[in-house]
Amino acid sequence: MQKGTAPKSPNVRAAPSPNSASAIKRRFRTEPTAGKPLYKLSKIKISMERIQKIIANAGLMSRRKAEGIIMDGRVLVNSRKAVLGDKADSETDKIEVNGKRIVPEKKVYIIFNKPKSVICSMERLKEGKSISDYFKLKERVYPAGRLDYDSEGLVFLTNDGAITELITHPRYETEKEYILEIDKSISEKDIEQLRHGVMLEDGMSWPAKVEILDSRMRLDITMHEGRKAQIKRMFTALGYKVLSLARIRIGSILMEHMLPGKYRELSFEEISGLKKILKENYEKSVRNREQRISLQKRIRPNPVKYVRRDIIGIRKIEPWKPKAEKPKFRNDFERFRGERAEKRKEKHQPEKSSRLI
Repeated sequence: MQKGTAPKSPNVRAAPSPNSASAIKRRFRTEPTAGKPLYKLSKIKISMERIQKIIANAGLMSRRKAEGIIMDGRVLVNSRKAVLGDKADSETDKIEVNGKRIVPEKKVYIIFNKPKSVICSMERLKEGKSISDYFKLKERVYPAGRLDYDSEGLVFLTNDGAITELITHPRYETEKEYILEIDKSISEKDIEQLRHGVMLEDGMSWPAKVEILDSRMRLDITMHEGRKAQIKRMFTALGYKVLSLARIRIGSILMEHMLPGKYRELSFEEISGLKKILKENYEKSVRNREQRISLQKRIRPNPVKYVRRDIIGIRKIEPWKPKAEKPKFRNDFERFRGERAEKRKEKHQPEKSSRLI
């Protein structure tokens, strides 16, 4: 041991990594004041992913093998050894595996006009068509949200996992707009029901924005949920049948002048506009969550046990008392019958022999 150095204690924990999720929150934590959020949301990166996922997306190895080399200390993030649980931004952070910097996968953002009778999946099918049959790309992209087999319209495809979560998760409230046609005219009462929520088998739906188009059989509906066949189930619960359904908008992305089965990449302006809206939705959801938690803490009363009111209405806390034992017989008649039954049982019970066997 060198002079001037203290011996290491086995109970001393290692310092946490600066790239862990808890360290990032701690870095941007501020003192809670009135009207201000607990975190500086504008500085938190929403495009950060776990390091093993970034390595797997780069095509170097599987995610399980990536976890192994991270545990072996062979992965550096900004010249520092990474640990499991660290997150990074593949576009701005320097990530090295075995001394070589990995090239981040190019982010691809595509919109596709899905025709009817096409499955919204990137897998090749033996029977039927999927959206993967309409284009071939070097990058692996996946649909951010799905459309039913007999529905048509806008499908957003990307390999950006953070953007996919912000689009699909209902807590971020990213709007999706649809045009649909039903079998009969809708009443004003049912329109108000859609605007307030419809009870389904898996719970109440969130309120939707509904507008009537050229007739009461063609509607424009905007919502941020995406459960399986949700719109059709909502109208079925109200007594209508959906004849056609087409999605025309996701966030700020509109499907304009695109034939069914065609696709195109988004421009830089479209991507920037979409990310701006998604970031605002993200900050709003975190802010609402913090306010909801603080409200629950503020209005939730402290539990008081064994409390009663006396005659003048003063609350008193009484010590716990064990309950009195329940009587064996409720009245004399039951006691008489019970005692007779016990004597009869003892009379017919055979005597135990004292002889050893």
